[in-house]
Amino acid sequence: MTAHDKNSTIRRAIRASMSVTSDTARINPDTTWSAIDELNRQTWAQQLFAAAHRFGISQSQVEADSPDLVEVHVRAHGSDVWQRADANSLIAALDSVRVAVKPREPPHAPAPLPHDVAWRLPDGTSWASALQQWTPALKAATYAALRQRGNRFRDTLVQAFLRERISGAKHLKMWATTLTGSIMQPYWHLDDAPLARWILKARFDICPTEHFVRSYYRRLDDDFRRACYCCGRIRTSTPDVFWPETLPHVVLFCAHQCQTRLREKFRADLQRLSTHPDVAKVLAQVGSPTAPDFNDNNDLFTVFQLCTGVGPAVSALQAEPLLGAANNNADATILREWPQYLRNNMRAKLAVAWMRPLFDDWLAISRDPRRPELPQQSPGYCLALLVARHVRSIFSARSSILSTQPLAAAFKRRDRDSQAPQPQPPPQAAAAAQPAPPNSQNTGSLVPAQGSLIDAASRETNAQAAFSSPPES
Repeated sequence: MTAHDKNSTIRRAIRASMSVTSDTARINPDTTWSAIDELNRQTWAQQLFAAAHRFGISQSQVEADSPDLVEVHVRAHGSDVWQRADANSLIAALDSVRVAVKPREPPHAPAPLPHDVAWRLPDGTSWASALQQWTPALKAATYAALRQRGNRFRDTLVQAFLRERISGAKHLKMWATTLTGSIMQPYWHLDDAPLARWILKARFDICPTEHFVRSYYRRLDDDFRRACYCCGRIRTSTPDVFWPETLPHVVLFCAHQCQTRLREKFRADLQRLSTHPDVAKVLAQVGSPTAPDFNDNNDLFTVFQLCTGVGPAVSALQAEPLLGAANNNADATILREWPQYLRNNMRAKLAVAWMRPLFDDWLAISRDPRRPELPQQSPGYCLALLVARHVRSIFSARSSILSTQPLAAAFKRRDRDSQAPQPQPPPQAAAAAQPAPPNSQNTGSLVPAQGSLIDAASRETNAQAAFSSPPES
């Protein structure tokens, strides 16, 4: 509002609203009249004070109608150095002038913006004119400053939410470990919406696994008893104890030959993509970070999730149980209670450092119409497309496996629920228990549908009919 006419309708309305706003509403604009049935009592000025408080703008600046958001820079004629100007600065007619977003506090804190943070004004523009005339440059700088402050406030809320998800909540816990803040995820730019939805499902851990489905449909509260019907028993010597079907289990550990084949093909396709000259060209601009080891489950799952971060706090992500998973010789009933996959955050950060330049290059091409490349030809797009097709293929294969008799009937009855024994109690408290009859293992095979191969020369535009829709469990 700083550059509008003092007598404009909007300014006169705000001044009138301020005159009837109580001191309590000025001091505590976020909490005064904040109940749902009291919002109609809030004045425009109170809502303006509340928004300014969230954006880090003081009440006095709002009342004086002079928010301190931008600053003026001057470069003397013939010089290459920009200097900050103030009301006492003398600006010559040939001096270059620009208006810029005021840096964050403290001064050394980084404040990246997606576009330039300074906009040029005509040479010789005075300091007063630069801040009082609503020029396109001042408008752009003001909006950029507000956007920056708004993003900063929103990211504070996002960080708190991510920490809450990681520390104790079950839902969205896996998703919270795939990013570091409030940023637009690259896969949103995929031009194939059904494929993008598969990535969303994988990141939010809502793919049709028993771990997700049995949380809602035919609910089974014991996570470790939500058995995988594509695998055999954990140990042949222990009847009817199976691995829980979680997303990491399906992606990394499921022993069915079809899933194993798809997994190895996914590793090979990723390796082929990582050695492509276009990938090396993009990575060379940021110091050529080391490519992940796709034979390592930690690196593979990090790439599978298209992580843009490792969560808001690495220390919080390492508070994972290690007892059963670390001992492969433990009893099968103990093994199934502990996660098969435990992320190594240091390795995950290296994998993210390899992916981020590819995604940044993809988004830069999408945003800049002057660049000759097509977004669909960028390595970042090819990586996201490869991952999306793999997510779709493994769950389409799972649907086919579970529709093959005799496994289909056992899965429909959920035979492995009733026959799965409880963990053995300590010897001093153990009671005699009747062992459950062993369940027949799946011996059927499924020839996987041919997956697509990503390269810079050709790409498939139509998915195969077998993969046309997400399977239902």
